[in-house]
Amino acid sequence: MTGGAADADLSATMRLADRLAAVVWPEDFTRAYSRMRLMREYLRRSAHWARTLNVPENWPFFDIAECVDPTVHLDEQFAQRFEQRLIENGALFHHREYCLWALRFSALGAVRPDLPDPFEPLVQVYERGGSFGMEAGTINFVHGLVVSRHSIEKYLDPELRYDLSEEALARIDATWQADVAARIARVGRP
Repeated sequence: MTGGAADADLSATMRLADRLAAVVWPEDFTRAYSRMRLMREYLRRSAHWARTLNVPENWPFFDIAECVDPTVHLDEQFAQRFEQRLIENGALFHHREYCLWALRFSALGAVRPDLPDPFEPLVQVYERGGSFGMEAGTINFVHGLVVSRHSIEKYLDPELRYDLSEEALARIDATWQADVAARIARVGRP
């Protein structure tokens, strides 16, 4: 990809790669509530992309760029170096895969301005505390906190909206941190 919009797309992809390479992958519980909200927003956005692309069976985690334009690929050496950085930083396989999908999506440029970037909330989940687990229809965060995947229909509800402002995310994290501190104080542990 060279010239004009392609250079802008490449620059955006490189900035995203830098953000993802800076993630500290061991899970951090201090921002668990904001990470849960961001995950719900990722599920909402990916549901809309899955419906628009007519691939609801792929929801919630899928290579959206592959569905939009299978010819868009990352430079192989760049992708290998990027994945190696993630491995060195402790990212598990499925997180590395999702990060590569986010980069491929970024390389597409603005293909559907009517739909929001599906991966931005997921990138913020990583930036705010690293990895998460998955099992039996749930996305698991620390201390038994889970986000249910429910069904794609729940996340397609046009009334479903999440406040992702930094103020809202900080506020719910402060609530979580105060709750954890109160629990620790009740049991008398530091």
